[in-house]
Amino acid sequence: MRLVLLLFLLWVTPLAAEPVPRFEQHPGAPLPGVSLIDEGGRALTMADLSAGKATLLVPGYFGCPMLCGQVQSGLLDSLKTVSFRDYRVICLSIDARERPGLARQKRQAALSRGADWRFVTGTPENIGQLCQAVGFQFRYDRGSDQFAHPAGIVALTADGRVSSYLFGISFSGPALQRALQRAAANQVEGKIDPVLYLCFQYDPASGRYSLQIWRTLQLLGLATCLSLLSLILYWLQQERKS
Repeated sequence: MRLVLLLFLLWVTPLAAEPVPRFEQHPGAPLPGVSLIDEGGRALTMADLSAGKATLLVPGYFGCPMLCGQVQSGLLDSLKTVSFRDYRVICLSIDARERPGLARQKRQAALSRGADWRFVTGTPENIGQLCQAVGFQFRYDRGSDQFAHPAGIVALTADGRVSSYLFGISFSGPALQRALQRAAANQVEGKIDPVLYLCFQYDPASGRYSLQIWRTLQLLGLATCLSLLSLILYWLQQERKS
């Protein structure tokens, strides 16, 4: 049994050594007044972009081949079911290499689907400050030239604070409606239990997922095996006693 526990600790240690990007929830946190670059190359703050309205902030990056597009599509589909209309949607690129030209293409694509969304870029420092304020963590992987990050959106109050979080790649219409209404009223919700989705590389040549997701699957499998092993050992002990 000690050997099993040792193997389990050795398996988990690499997971702990490499932190997984996540949303650190900061309800009520004010947004910094950093400058961002809009689709036309203009320097604007979040206050300028929000214009005193409830706002949904969608962090990600425009060249993302994985969940970012799914988050945006899921949000667009859910917003069609929401009756509340006085809000803004701002998609923030966490990749400082992306330029206004790409943001302009993303905005035109969104407009073609009936979504009057804004797409903004920025410097590494300003992106970092804004993401830190809302608790959005991300990590660049040089080998894949992609970013690991969680999936979700942040509802911001009309006066520029974090109101609530919605996690995942699809969103409940009623939950989205409630989040927008509370944000418009400058109300702040408490923390919620997140469902973590990681956006990372999928290599079609090898058919493998990102390291974090694959290790998570392995860890779940190991936990199942340990549970079965413990049950077998318990049965053996009971047989010996009888």
